[in-house]
Amino acid sequence: MGPPNYGELPASDAIEELFYLQLPAPVQAQQPAITLPPEWTGGIEHFIQPVFLEDSLRAKARALVGKRVVIAGALEPAVSGHHRTSLLLVARSIDSVKTWRWEEDLP
Repeated sequence: MGPPNYGELPASDAIEELFYLQLPAPVQAQQPAITLPPEWTGGIEHFIQPVFLEDSLRAKARALVGKRVVIAGALEPAVSGHHRTSLLLVARSIDSVKTWRWEEDLP
């Protein structure tokens, strides 16, 4: 999947740089009050594709690959073949997390 004629000349095809955010728990478990986009029809999500519209955020994300991060932004449903997860996170910021702990409230 890619721009027009993608795959016809693999040696000259542009490489898409993608990031994935692996969640410690599904979005719905972490933020029960969250309103998911009405177009979204996916199930439980453990992976989200962050979208970095600013070069500075993309560079920061590259430097943080493999580390625990917090990303603030807006959730949107996937709409094209370039989107590899059913939910996207259009990022406003990304920062490393020094300490981290997950406590799931059990009924």
